[in-house]
Amino acid sequence: MNENPVELIVRGVCVLDGMVLLCRNRKAGNVYLPGGHLEPGEGLAQAWFFVNL
Repeated sequence: MNENPVELIVRGVCVLDGMVLLCRNRKAGNVYLPGGHLEPGEGLAQAWFFVNL
């Protein structure tokens, strides 16, 4: 088993009325686009759909 597996993520840009949706990790101080990890066998479009439910 690989000790350092590659993790694939999907991110997307959501714009509404000129505003961009961002996520913020208050503890770490990071700001990033919404998204998440891909599950095995999951495609990019499917992953992005579930992020935005």
